Amino acid sequence: MEFILLAVIAAVLLLVLLIRSYYPVPQSHVVLIERFGQFHRTIKPGINFVLPAIDQVVDLGDWGNIANKVHRGKRVLMEMAEQFTNTEPRAAATKDNVQVEVDASVYWQIIDPVRARYEVDRLPDSVTDMALNVMRTAIGMVTLDQALSERTKINQYLLTHLTKACDKWGVKVIRVEIQSLEPSGEGVGAAMLQEMAAERERRAAILRAKGESEANVLTAQGEKEATIVRAQGEAEAIRIRTEAEIGRIQALAERVGEADALKTVLSWKYFETLTEMAKDPASKIFLPSNGQPAIGLGAIVADLVTTPEHSVKPTP
Repeated sequence: MEFILLAVIAAVLLLVLLIRSYYPVPQSHVVLIERFGQFHRTIKPGINFVLPAIDQVVDLGDWGNIANKVHRGKRVLMEMAEQFTNTEPRAAATKDNVQVEVDASVYWQIIDPVRARYEVDRLPDSVTDMALNVMRTAIGMVTLDQALSERTKINQYLLTHLTKACDKWGVKVIRVEIQSLEPSGEGVGAAMLQEMAAERERRAAILRAKGESEANVLTAQGEKEATIVRAQGEAEAIRIRTEAEIGRIQALAERVGEADALKTVLSWKYFETLTEMAKDPASKIFLPSNGQPAIGLGAIVADLVTTPEHSVKPTP
């Protein structure tokens, strides 16, 4: 009887021990366990058992309410999901010595819970302070105009340097975005307006110069093409006239003979030359006394006209 009673008591005590040592962990969370004051193991989501009075669950209360949750009355669940931290506005000076107020949003995630707890004191605060320090450094490397217009480059700079700084803490920085960047000094607003107006005028001048340059290029290209077309047209006209002239001379040579044809052509050119010279009022023309070229031309033309096959018939 006493044996049965002891067995029942032992079973009850074992059941109570199992119930007290059972420590479930929800999805996307982990719990750090210390044994005798030193880190012992990390328990992950699923069925877990913790030895009472021997194993101690690490309390993350000094992190505030960031990257942790309450479990069984204490903040012991470390979140492994992506976290969001919005920094407070912080004063910074640009490269051209303009005071600005700037803040940023940092998206980060714990990838090594042991380093996140033991490699840095109060991880969320350290991530925020590091983001502010890197942000001030980035702002100090650019002018006010660059800070306002090249925010994407600044975000990339912040992401690169924050990733390097937080890697040793077991933290992955996913992205960083500057939320606001406002000048804080007196007279900065007017100076910004003047700078923006000057920048717009500079860009407008560049566009005008570029447009004029392109217009000149197009005009020159058009004139070049027109000159080529005119030259080609003139060459074609000269070729046609030359072929027609050769055809007339050949026809004339067939009818009157080469010698008379030559005399006719020379006389014809003689009178054409005189005609061109006579167009200038300042020119004086002296005709030869014998008038042989004219006589020869008139005789040959008259002969051609009176020839039966070349006789001129009146127009009806």
